[in-house]
Amino acid sequence: MMKQANRRAPENQREQRRLFTLWILRAFSDKNHRELLFEKGDDLSYEDREVAYFLKLPEAQTQFRHCEDMSSLRAQNRAQKMEVFKIMESKLQQLEAEPSRNCFSSTGKKNFDTLSNFLKLNATERAVLEFFVSATVAMVFTDTFSILRKECTKNLSNFLSRVLKIPLSRIHKVLQSNSRLVDSGILLPARYGYGDVEPALRFFSDVIANEMFVGPINEQSVVNHIVTPAPPSALTISDFPHLDPILSLLIPYLRKAIRSRKKGVNVFIHGHPGTGKSELARLLSSLTSTHAYEVPTETMEGNPSEKRIQSLKAATTFIQPNNNLLIFDEAEDIFSSHSFFSPSVAQANKGWINRLLENNRVPIIWISNDVDCLDNAFTRRFDFIFEVPVAPRVQRSKTIRKILGKTYSESFVQHLSHSEHISPAVISRAGSVISGLVPGNDKTRRESAVSLLVSNTLKAQGHPEPFRHAIDPINPATYDISNLNSSGDLERIARALASEKSARICLYGPPGTGKTSFGHWLANELALPLHCKKASDLLAPYLGETEKNMARAFEAARQEQAILLIDEVDSFLRDRTLANRSWEISQVNEFLTQMESFPGIFIASTNLKENLDPASLRRFDLKLLFDFLLPEQSLRLLHSHSHALNLTPPTEEDIRSLQHLLNSTPGDFGNVARQCRFQNQKTASRFLELLIQECEMKTITSSRKIGFLG
Repeated sequence: MMKQANRRAPENQREQRRLFTLWILRAFSDKNHRELLFEKGDDLSYEDREVAYFLKLPEAQTQFRHCEDMSSLRAQNRAQKMEVFKIMESKLQQLEAEPSRNCFSSTGKKNFDTLSNFLKLNATERAVLEFFVSATVAMVFTDTFSILRKECTKNLSNFLSRVLKIPLSRIHKVLQSNSRLVDSGILLPARYGYGDVEPALRFFSDVIANEMFVGPINEQSVVNHIVTPAPPSALTISDFPHLDPILSLLIPYLRKAIRSRKKGVNVFIHGHPGTGKSELARLLSSLTSTHAYEVPTETMEGNPSEKRIQSLKAATTFIQPNNNLLIFDEAEDIFSSHSFFSPSVAQANKGWINRLLENNRVPIIWISNDVDCLDNAFTRRFDFIFEVPVAPRVQRSKTIRKILGKTYSESFVQHLSHSEHISPAVISRAGSVISGLVPGNDKTRRESAVSLLVSNTLKAQGHPEPFRHAIDPINPATYDISNLNSSGDLERIARALASEKSARICLYGPPGTGKTSFGHWLANELALPLHCKKASDLLAPYLGETEKNMARAFEAARQEQAILLIDEVDSFLRDRTLANRSWEISQVNEFLTQMESFPGIFIASTNLKENLDPASLRRFDLKLLFDFLLPEQSLRLLHSHSHALNLTPPTEEDIRSLQHLLNSTPGDFGNVARQCRFQNQKTASRFLELLIQECEMKTITSSRKIGFLG
């Protein structure tokens, strides 16, 4: 990519041009002038006419192009080449003989003084800095690098030694990876992929290079080009009560470290997207009275990961340790490997990363969705590493209410809070969009619109059916705990749990017999939150990820003191003697460990009790069978649904027929009730016909005689 020349001419343009001419002539000395002129057939031409024009060299052309004497033509070309080379040598000797002088404008000189003093550069380092800044703003250097690309990319030390007239050993020392200019991020690896026309190193910012000759700069103006000021957090400390134990340690630690200007202060925050990690980092800045800067996650060109670590290098060089804080979001960009054979950017820069973590002058808060990206060598260098889990539902409700204000109903706020993946940013954006479209007095339409926007955003983020748990499976008009055919006294068990608040319960039996609805009923009876998980919520395709999801589910329920209900538990507690792979065993082990250490009420439901690991069955305090409905229960449900749907009452023949239906479940009655909404049924007799059809279609899972018996 060609760099733009500075349009605003320096104050001392003539002297600056003289310096640039001297550097370019030196670049083409020592036989490199041969690279500037070339013959193509019988033509003589400059490799780059812009360089020749800048050096004020004569036109390269052959006078007798129609001459048949080819030897004369070649001799003429050689003579013209020698003439050009002599002109270049004469110009170089003339410039070398002139006394050295300041060739930069007063603005440029002052800015170079400022940077050199700030970075504590010696004479060689300053000369190299001046060259790379000048090479960034003057297009003629791009053309020179293109002509001499082999030397500039493979042997830059030789090139700079010749151009700057500085011994090779001193130049080589300045260009080493641990030198002041390179280690600080002032000089960066070239951005290859744009014609390979840059030297092996380059000045880190085109914008700052141009500003060096335009107006005064200081370390703060440089900082403003590298990082962006963090916006204030939309949340307060009251939005993170679930993090009280860790924040009660972290906040005073940061305050003390900032006051004492302690080096090597690093905090690593991880957790799923949408849990408020970025907002928490910004909040920490407010709570510690610091100015927070964020390393941008977007880049204009090149490798984004490399660009971000380069920005980090420069930021840690220029940001002063006086009440400042640096935030590096999406840290997996540099810590994660893209493949087994490709090391991460952090691994490729391991020495520098280690030095940074041990010596950074400004505290850095690193944010990532995944802690597994960290190498153990990096992990031990962080002061704090902690996860921001999903906020408890009661806290999500408070946050949503704070963002949306009082114009939304409490029931709608509770509806949104059911999603564990909802984030303040998503709610804020949806509310902002709808506030300008739907009048505030049209509450129903406004809530529907916000729900639609939020749902679509969450689905786009990979969270299908974000509000599926918002629908309570218990219908007060038809639900009665006595209509569950369980092997235990469910009401007595609920009374015992009201005082104990701790139990491991296994519910098993055919599908639709009310196992999940019992969990919802129990949560209502005990006035406790309910966390309901299905196998699809926890199972993951990557090794070890399912175990992490299990741990998160138990931890979230523990934090909120909620009842944890996991459906289809046979997916996790499969008999280990039947396992074919090691990860199948590790999943059972992890589940058992989490289950045993969980202090609250844990309910596991399964349709396949016979597939459960025997050791898991021994760990349940209660094992309750939920079976097909008894005849009297079926009759009560038929009456209650008939009443709720305004159907004509069942006939005596209907009641007799129902006595012989031996495999009905509460779920079957619910399915038929939903069908009746679309079929406009009028009689309980028709309801019973549909129920019989529903039972006949079911898979036979009981040893009873199944079906309708006449």
